[in-house]
Amino acid sequence: MIDDSGEVVGTEGFYIDVTDGLQSDITTETSRILKSRSIIDQAKGVLMVAYGIDDARAFEVLKLSSQLAQVKLATVARQFLDDIRSHGLPPETVRTIDRLLVQTRQSHQK
Repeated sequence: MIDDSGEVVGTEGFYIDVTDGLQSDITTETSRILKSRSIIDQAKGVLMVAYGIDDARAFEVLKLSSQLAQVKLATVARQFLDDIRSHGLPPETVRTIDRLLVQTRQSHQK
């Protein structure tokens, strides 16, 4: 609605409040994104330690795998982590991780 001077003074029509539904959609999508990001970060961490590469390079490795498989990045990361969990790490690697974790803890207790 516009008054005689051309100023907008109101509106008319039907009004539907979509805030609850929209907020629910936003919350759901945000949760999904954060979960995917966490999985991708975990997979990058494994690659960074295994190959001695930085965060950006680890992301590129995952991205290339995703593109070659024509699968979403989060799906590749999730499958990679699932495969690592199901195969496990060699006992020697686990012992090394244990030793380094103890050393780290002890270095902070002094």
